[in-house]
Amino acid sequence: MRPIKSRLSSLGSAWLRGYGEDPIHLACPSALRWLSKSPFLSTNKRLRLASTLRLLRSPSTPPFPEEQSLYESVLEKVSSNEKALQGLFLIALTRKEQECCKDLAQRLTVAHPKSVWGWEALGWVYSSEGDWAKAEEAYRSGLELNPENSRLLTGLSLVLDHGGKSAESTEALNRIPQGSFEALVAKFLKGTSSGLLPAYLSEAGDCLNSIFDRVNLEKDAILPDAPPTPCPVCGSQSVRPVHWIESLNKSVGYCEACDLYQVNPQPEVGFEERYFVEDYLGGTYRKIADWVRTSAGSSDEKYGPHRSLLEWLESSPSIRLDDHPMGRALDVGCASGAMVTILNRRGWQTIGVEPSTGLFNLAVGIGLDLRNSNLSAQQFETNRFDLITCLHVLSHARDPHLLLDEIARIQKPGGILILATPVAACLRHFLEGANHFHQPEHLFFFTAKNICSFLTDRGYEVIDFRTPEDPIHEFAETRQGKLPWHPLLVKRMTDWKAGSFLEVAAKKG
Repeated sequence: MRPIKSRLSSLGSAWLRGYGEDPIHLACPSALRWLSKSPFLSTNKRLRLASTLRLLRSPSTPPFPEEQSLYESVLEKVSSNEKALQGLFLIALTRKEQECCKDLAQRLTVAHPKSVWGWEALGWVYSSEGDWAKAEEAYRSGLELNPENSRLLTGLSLVLDHGGKSAESTEALNRIPQGSFEALVAKFLKGTSSGLLPAYLSEAGDCLNSIFDRVNLEKDAILPDAPPTPCPVCGSQSVRPVHWIESLNKSVGYCEACDLYQVNPQPEVGFEERYFVEDYLGGTYRKIADWVRTSAGSSDEKYGPHRSLLEWLESSPSIRLDDHPMGRALDVGCASGAMVTILNRRGWQTIGVEPSTGLFNLAVGIGLDLRNSNLSAQQFETNRFDLITCLHVLSHARDPHLLLDEIARIQKPGGILILATPVAACLRHFLEGANHFHQPEHLFFFTAKNICSFLTDRGYEVIDFRTPEDPIHEFAETRQGKLPWHPLLVKRMTDWKAGSFLEVAAKKG
């Protein structure tokens, strides 16, 4: 019989393999929690288990304590272990512990001076603090050991450009090897180094279209000779497959007539219910429901999970949401009731409509006017609502054009529509191709141009817009053990209206 240490080690390996493809968890699985406490785990298995726990975590869940404990136990034996220092850095980054991030990055560069990851992390930390001199020093120190590293060159170029050293910035970009991901980033940075920022929604994609070749965007196109198929939104016979999402076994069709991207085949009815309530985002909505129940009277009561959007709506000279007379409001796809609660606290008379029974049930008993149905089933009277919010709903709707038709019908003339949706033809799409569409909960991806057209066709005038970055991308990158995009790259992207979210305020004519 094998020794108990050997048998436990084999059992641990089997458990790790079994959890490799498991769905997202809101808490550490009990079997892995037990395994993490085993004194018989080798250093490699501790690191592997910690990495597995990072992959199992939900976006709404902070790092599991067991993940941190595993990395710390490795450092107790080998104080300079590179993987353990990287893992603790990512945990500190997720928790927004800036000083801890800095300390860990410095330890990495001292213990592993040839570690590109360490120098990049240190440059990232100093950049996020606005300490540009130290950020430049970090990137240059890394490049002394790795002179052609494209990630370090990209970070250095961004910092130099921010400091007004445009010639040196361009020189760093020119050193990036062609064919790399960073070479596409460099192309974007060069193309946006001067010129006027887009002022109108209809112009939002112009800079990217002029920088990148459309053929390059669709470099992973499939079935180029397949006959066009009908577009479910505009009805034209001009939809052709342009991407293949291997991990989802789906294709992405593009309509040349209305600029719409559609994921095919569409998931079965009921998929959304399982996905939002039981799986990936369930923890997020439960936390939001808890906030709705407990936040009255707090300093955050009028912002909550929508703080960034609401601060923009308050500060935009074209919108000034607080200056609008309070009247009737509607939140389409209200989930567990956060926006309904916030608008009520701001003086609006608000109704929420949510088709998902699971999400609707999270808000039962809170005392909000919520309706568990599709919008059209409510049969609201024409011109009823002064304010309508439709936040990250359009891309999930099976008939998005009909949803917009109904919104336009029930909105008062002069009323304000606030619309938010993830988009295609943004910078991440141009850089990542098919991977940009690896979001199984989305059925359609709009663009800035077609949202502008769809709203104009329904009698709306766009009064302001912005394209912030989707925070899920930072989670996805750190979850895979990578550093998030450089803060200055994210700023350049959003300044040029090339972010992966689109938020629009439009007035009904």
